[in-house]
Amino acid sequence: MDTYEKNLIGNKRKEVLSYWDNRFKVPYDLKKKEYNELIKETSSHIKKLQDSLHYTKGNELWKQVLSDEIEDYITKNKKMKFLFKGSKKNILDIQKAKEYPINELLEFNNRGFVDCLWHGPERTPSLSWDKKRNKAHCFAGCGDFDSIDILLKINPNEDFISAVKKLCQT
Repeated sequence: MDTYEKNLIGNKRKEVLSYWDNRFKVPYDLKKKEYNELIKETSSHIKKLQDSLHYTKGNELWKQVLSDEIEDYITKNKKMKFLFKGSKKNILDIQKAKEYPINELLEFNNRGFVDCLWHGPERTPSLSWDKKRNKAHCFAGCGDFDSIDILLKINPNEDFISAVKKLCQT
């Protein structure tokens, strides 16, 4: 894959992220029945995306976009199952994990910026840290991220539940 295709995938990824951003947010105040419905809905959407992934032969751009979207929906499903299992205790754990200082996960330069983890190499870093909200924001358009998102991006083999537990312990 050449540089042009990588940039195209990066730009397409930004479009998909901004379009689907609200779809991947998990509400914390739902009843069990509503969680079950959301889990079924996202599971069927994952299945549809996996089916359509088979028809992208030769088109690396759409293959990458669909793979990223499937990964996002799987993460959303894991979050909902985690919330569904332990209700209030798990919600408190998630809130505690989100309070973990982002500057302990990433090394920011003296101007308060670091290269964004969600898109390719940069000439000037675009990810900054808002200390009051404890959120990282990408000025290149990738969005806002909390400490759980960052830990999952740094350690791609880690799942949502283990990331929450890890951030709560430290």
